[in-house]
Amino acid sequence: MPEIEPPTSHLETDAALALIALGATFYFGIRMRGFAGYMRSFAEPTWLMIPLNIVEQFTRNFSLIVRLFGNVMSCAFSRRWRPQPGSPPQWRSFQPACD
Repeated sequence: MPEIEPPTSHLETDAALALIALGATFYFGIRMRGFAGYMRSFAEPTWLMIPLNIVEQFTRNFSLIVRLFGNVMSCAFSRRWRPQPGSPPQWRSFQPACD
C-alpha cells in the first residue's frame, strides 16, 4: 500500500528485533548445552577463538539490523521515486516498486 509506511522502516524496530534474536540465541544455547557447555562453545575449535566468537555473537545481530533496515528502506525509497509509465512526474502518481 503506497500510503502505509513499513513497520521496520524505523531503526528502533529493527534493533528490537535483533535484541530478541540475540536473547533467543543465548536462551536456546544455554537450554540445549547448559550454561557451562554454552560457555565452552565459545572456545571451539581452540581457546584462541574466544574473543572472536564473543564478538561474532554481537556483530551477527548488528548485521541483521543493518540488512533489514536497508532492504526495507531501499524498497520504500524506490517506491517514492518511481513514476508510473505514461504519467507526468508528479509526487502522487507513483507506482509501488516492491509489491
